[in-house]
Amino acid sequence: MLLLIFIVQNDRVAGTSYLGVHGHIPLGVAPLPTAIFGVILVVLCGTATIIQLRIAAHHHRRAGARATPPRRKGRRVRPATGTGLMRCR
Repeated sequence: MLLLIFIVQNDRVAGTSYLGVHGHIPLGVAPLPTAIFGVILVVLCGTATIIQLRIAAHHHRRAGARATPPRRKGRRVRPATGTGLMRCR
């Protein structure tokens, strides 16, 4: 709603030039393409980061599955009830 009020109140025409494209658009509309490109850039960077983390986690899981140490026989350490601490029995 506030964005719409901003656009309606700033109706003066301004000359713009962006990536070699020249034109005249209302002053209130001029920041919109920049905001849209900024949102797209943030979404693309966030998506790339999530994909990298998923790939790293996948490789970590596969490496851990191949190199699991043999289980030791003997006493097991179990969590203490109610405290969240570990203790030997």
